[in-house]
Formats: sequence, C-alpha cells, structure tokens
Amino acid sequence: MKIYIHESKEEKDINLTIPYGVIFNKIGAMIAGKVIEENTQENTITKEQLKRLMKEIKRYVKQFGHFDLVHIETSDGNFLKICL
Repeated sequence: MKIYIHESKEEKDINLTIPYGVIFNKIGAMIAGKVIEENTQENTITKEQLKRLMKEIKRYVKQFGHFDLVHIETSDGNFLKICL
C-alpha cells in the first residue's frame, strides 16, 4: 500500500509505503475487526467476513495489479492518493 500526500504550500510531499503482509493478514483482520467493533454502534461486518475481504483484496492485486483506492484532488493543488 502506498500513500501519497501533496500539499501545495509545503516544500516536501509525504510518501508512505506499507507492505501488504503487514496489513492484509489474519492479525490485521483481527485488529481491524476490533477497531470497527469499538467505533460503530452496530456490528456490520464479522471478523470472518473481514478476513475474507482481506484475502480477496490480496488476490485481486496479485491478479490485476495495483489500483487507486482513494484519489482526492482539491482546486488549490493538494491531493491525497492511496494506492493498493
């Protein structure tokens, strides 16, 4: 996963690279499930569904390559991009 943040007023951009193995694994699914559980009123997704989702994201990236999950640009030249 790559996260790019560009702010037109700042001199340096922020580029973060996080390995897929750190995020998309069983431990990552458990942590994400706990965060979702703590921050929502209703449990909309089970831990098993979250594990399945992470497995499918890994399979998709392996089969089709990287894609932009989020791409936001403002009119003044700032942007945020999260690429899987």
